[in-house]
Amino acid sequence: MEEQGVRVSGADITAFVDARRSMAGFDPLADEIRVPTAAYLIDARLLVRRRSGVTLTPAGRAVLASASGSDTVEVTGRMTDPFFYAEVLERIDGVPNSMIVDPYIHPDDVGTLLRLPGVRRILTRGDAPVAKMNPGERRRLLPIVMSANPAVQLRYAANGSEDLHDRLVLPAAPGPGVALGTTLGARHFTVVTGLSEHATGLLRRHYETVWKHASTVEPLRDA
Repeated sequence: MEEQGVRVSGADITAFVDARRSMAGFDPLADEIRVPTAAYLIDARLLVRRRSGVTLTPAGRAVLASASGSDTVEVTGRMTDPFFYAEVLERIDGVPNSMIVDPYIHPDDVGTLLRLPGVRRILTRGDAPVAKMNPGERRRLLPIVMSANPAVQLRYAANGSEDLHDRLVLPAAPGPGVALGTTLGARHFTVVTGLSEHATGLLRRHYETVWKHASTVEPLRDA
């Protein structure tokens, strides 16, 4: 707001926080949840009702100006924030036929990724403990989760700690990718940044080699 020369009151801040809090704990992919966009923006004081309809408030204009002033795909927040998590999923799904590179991805987040049509492959470590889950339990759960969408492949890097360290979303064909500052299920404050096509190409060549030598995790199938 300050960068755009707009001062907000304490009441404005409270309204914005309360508008978000009223949706806490929702599943951003649940079909039955449909929060009207205009209603949310009015509650957050980014839009205001007029006789002729709705219009941007000074804060809303500041947000629009800030978003329009840069073409850098960069967002910051915590994965525990449902709005940030939903935006991260949108960025991931915007990368066509993608490979997700994440050494510490949790089975719950794998289950979410399986619902994104743009995700085709997931590359991770098989020896990694995640979120109070030991490696053995994680390896037991991942094949069960993968059975929800067998069209998506999951592999364990052959030399996990040496070959796998980044969190990336890489397209199958030339084009820009996305770098995730932290694992999807982490609680840390982080940044999600767009990658240039050149940088993405270099990373894709490296991780395609890792993928080629990785071991496939077969989905659990009915006997």
